[in-house]
Amino acid sequence: MRIQVISVIVFFCLWSCGQPGGSDRQEIANGDSAAADTVDAFSIRFGEMIRAMQVQDEKKVDSFISPQYGLLIIESEGAMPYFHIQSGSDASFRNCFEKVCGITAYDGELKKERLPVIDCDKENFYSKTGSFVQDTNKLASSEIWKYGNLSPEDQKFAEKAIMSVGKTVIVTSGHTYYFSFYRDQWYLTIIDARRPCNA
Repeated sequence: MRIQVISVIVFFCLWSCGQPGGSDRQEIANGDSAAADTVDAFSIRFGEMIRAMQVQDEKKVDSFISPQYGLLIIESEGAMPYFHIQSGSDASFRNCFEKVCGITAYDGELKKERLPVIDCDKENFYSKTGSFVQDTNKLASSEIWKYGNLSPEDQKFAEKAIMSVGKTVIVTSGHTYYFSFYRDQWYLTIIDARRPCNA
């Protein structure tokens, strides 16, 4: 009798484990959920960062900035890019950062889709309006670090920071934000405060 009970239990265990797609479907569902959680987590983090910038909460903003590279801000002086590299007591960087924070705009909805392209014939200079995120690095192929006000040493640093970028956010009413992944988290590495079509 005992052998029959054990045989029945073993049979049901083997039968349930062998059902096609059962655990696979669960893993796929969990994978989709994890991907959605990652996008939502980034959107939440981005929104928190923007709010901290708008109220100029330095301590909170610092928690979003890359611990590896600090923060680079790119502005333009005519057609040429002008870089501000974060350093302890740099008044020029501080003034630029406060100016960027003062005009930070965000509609609260981060869309994960192809980034808009610059279109100087449009009223807001982009092919579509809103806030968009994509896993891409729009600066990598531009070699922008070669054309600004940087010393050779700072050019190398800026190049490393730019090449570390893996996620780009364009807020068409504001700026373009570049994020690098470091120790399981996305951190702000670059703010491109140049407005399109202003050269």
